[in-house]
Amino acid sequence: MIGLGAIVLYINVIILVIPAKDPNLAAVICNVNPWLISLGCSLCYGIIIIKMIRVWVIFNRPLEFKARLFRDYLMTLFVLCLATIDVVILLLYTVIEATRDNLGVKLTSNRELPEETFGVTAERHKYSLYICESKGQVYLYAILFGYKGILQVLALLLAFRTRNVKVKGLDDSVYIAASVYVTSIVLTVIIVSTYTLREYVNAFPAVVGMGLLLGTTTIIGLVFIPRVSK
Repeated sequence: MIGLGAIVLYINVIILVIPAKDPNLAAVICNVNPWLISLGCSLCYGIIIIKMIRVWVIFNRPLEFKARLFRDYLMTLFVLCLATIDVVILLLYTVIEATRDNLGVKLTSNRELPEETFGVTAERHKYSLYICESKGQVYLYAILFGYKGILQVLALLLAFRTRNVKVKGLDDSVYIAASVYVTSIVLTVIIVSTYTLREYVNAFPAVVGMGLLLGTTTIIGLVFIPRVSK
């Protein structure tokens, strides 16, 4: 599931850098992007969160509770529930905004370049780009980032509480905690960039794309390489 989530996030990075000069293509990218980043984070980062919860519960709850809570199918169900929440939120948003005819893009100036310049033969160039435009977009991002942020804060607290755990059967707990710190940084970068860099045609995909690439690759390395090396 971590690998599947990583693939989805990598695909999202590719979509971020596609030059959208056509309004229809820009609208498709705008509507696909929240789905990919939400589902990718739920699958890839959700596993890290449940693994962190497992480490904490093992040291703070009775044995009977541990055995019931952390069977494989229940842990898988937890992550699928996170993905289902994403799907429900995004479907509601899409249906509501589509009925209001609000799903689309708007043409705006590119803040990285002057709005108008003149070439060597006096021809005029106007630099602009399409960005996502929807009345409900602020609420969508607030809900998606809000509940993911709550889970991430919980994982951070548990990572701090279990920072000194050194048990042979849980020797990956250090790597899991490191993954939690990495995912927290990546999500913070995505949230800040979404609200501040949308009108920067190069900076936005560069910052968000590099954050996803470095964060996701680091998580894969921290989770899988220690096991492969044994």
